[in-house]
Amino acid sequence: MTSPHLPHPPHPSTPARRGIGRWIALVAVVALVSAGLGVLVGYLAFAPTDEGDGGGARANAETACAIAARMDPDDPLGFDSEESVLESPEYGEMTAVYGLAQAAGAEDEAYADLGESGELIVQSYRQFDEDGIRDAFAELERACADLG
Repeated sequence: MTSPHLPHPPHPSTPARRGIGRWIALVAVVALVSAGLGVLVGYLAFAPTDEGDGGGARANAETACAIAARMDPDDPLGFDSEESVLESPEYGEMTAVYGLAQAAGAEDEAYADLGESGELIVQSYRQFDEDGIRDAFAELERACADLG
């Protein structure tokens, strides 16, 4: 039996519209890349640098000294408080003082004493030596005073 309907001829395939969509995407990508490169070039050309003047080391040293000055010299890690030393703000400050002092000493030899004081603080803490921590903070305060 034959079908009363004639077979349909195959539909011609219509080409996809590629024109305007691809151009918009291309322009958007070029604009984003250009903007990113422009920001990068601007930053590299006009960003302040600390090369040669020890600005980064000086900033680290000043910040370490400012944090150490806020700490209680008799109980720098808050051993007398009820909370765990690891959860106290003093522990975080001690860690910051150590890191900043070490960074200053590593970057500029003029801050070597400050870096050594920071190292003594951490060594004393690792040994749970409260008197050593107090002595190390006193040494750090002297090193800060010497900075002027």
